[in-house]
Amino acid sequence: MAQNYELTKYHKIFKNTSWGTFETYVGYPLPEIVSNRNAFIQTHNIVAQKNPHSAFYRIMREGNYTQLMDHCESYEDDKGRLVHVYSKHPNGLVPVPFYERIPPIYALDQHTMIRKYETAKSKRLAK
Repeated sequence: MAQNYELTKYHKIFKNTSWGTFETYVGYPLPEIVSNRNAFIQTHNIVAQKNPHSAFYRIMREGNYTQLMDHCESYEDDKGRLVHVYSKHPNGLVPVPFYERIPPIYALDQHTMIRKYETAKSKRLAK
């Protein structure tokens, strides 16, 4: 049976995400989510998927917001920044500072939030 990542244009990036490893079935994933994921890569110039724990430690240093986040994913953009996204049902969504809403990439009934963190690599590339 196919997995979600195989429906996107970016197999290498989504292959090891939690969402990417789910098996597809009739009606899942929704075409809008696949389309939103492809657009997410293009819009935010994503070049790689990163271990979600790399963002976890940054978030913990700034305040214990991790309990407010579900379905976390981490990426790297073409400027070397850490791009952290999470999705959560609106009724449980508590605003986390510096995160912005983007089109949903996990489920249509969830809000997806994004934040880009500067890293040592992004600072080096900016010079």
